[in-house]
Amino acid sequence: MSDEIKHDGHRQRLLEMVYNVGLNGLDMVQATEFVLCYIFPRGDVYPVAHRLVDKFKTFSNMVDANLNDIAAVKGMGEASAKKLKCLVKVFDLYTACKAVGLKARTTTYGEIYSYIENLLRYKNNEEFYILGFNNLGVFLGDRCIAKGSGRTVGVDIKDISNFMTSYNAASAILVHNHPNSTCRASERDIESHQQINNLFNFAGLTLMDNLVVGLDGIYSIKERQLRKVFDESQLLKNITANSQKNEEN
Repeated sequence: MSDEIKHDGHRQRLLEMVYNVGLNGLDMVQATEFVLCYIFPRGDVYPVAHRLVDKFKTFSNMVDANLNDIAAVKGMGEASAKKLKCLVKVFDLYTACKAVGLKARTTTYGEIYSYIENLLRYKNNEEFYILGFNNLGVFLGDRCIAKGSGRTVGVDIKDISNFMTSYNAASAILVHNHPNSTCRASERDIESHQQINNLFNFAGLTLMDNLVVGLDGIYSIKERQLRKVFDESQLLKNITANSQKNEEN
């Protein structure tokens, strides 16, 4: 049996395995190998997958890694590294298409929370989005109006105003993320919310909510309470850490 036929048979078995049990049912090397099959149409990609996992440990680390670091792995190269990093853009497209499904009908808060969880929960940099709605609560669209290089992001009130005008929106939900951290609002978040809420009231618009997405859940700055919990253990750890900090102060 030729190596090409042997590899084709292995790829087919791997495809059937992923189709039936999902990527989470595979170990990290197998999951990476499956992804590499889309990047390398032919050949044995298992050794490359093994080297990537040895270097980056997890798939998320691979995709988030510096392009040159990925390209330096034996068997990859710049073009293949770019293809690997572009997988995040495929996920972003999937999320954007989900937003289209929310349009033209009244949207529930549950749907909104699920959408923004997919949009922001695992982003490594802070991003600030605005979601617009008409008088009937129908979702009109969203826009990323600011991106930060790390844990901070600056928001220009003009960008919010331009969005509301362009969509002819009557109300909005603001949302940003705390990368790799808790969803609890910071003092800066609270101060910013008060300023923006005053401007909405002055313009005769409704700020439905102002949300923070963290690894542990979604927090409402407007209502000062959790809206959705992702990870109870992570949340408990963050609450305990905050309590200890307050006692020390």
